[in-house]
Amino acid sequence: AELGCAAPAALPDVTAAADVIFTVVTDDAAQLALFAEGGLLAGARGKYFINCATVSPSVHREIEERCAVAGAHALEACMASSIPQALAGTLYLMAGGQREVFDRLR
Repeated sequence: AELGCAAPAALPDVTAAADVIFTVVTDDAAQLALFAEGGLLAGARGKYFINCATVSPSVHREIEERCAVAGAHALEACMASSIPQALAGTLYLMAGGQREVFDRLR
């Protein structure tokens, strides 16, 4: 409330509210669940997803394929730091995916 923000009630509401969506989850199953039917990909045409979870390479590829089918774009962007770096503002990501998607978001 202090910032004038709202918490979306459903995953498609997150996608509707932003052009670029960052995801960070704990494991492969959680990542796949975000991009299941009725999830973040509902209404995702033209949207960009930056997936920061450290999940298996096959899951990152699966998410990229699901995004392509939905007309959206995805980058894998594993975090290469931890909480102290995040607090210090020195957190960085290692990005992988299609070069044109990376260049567009840079």
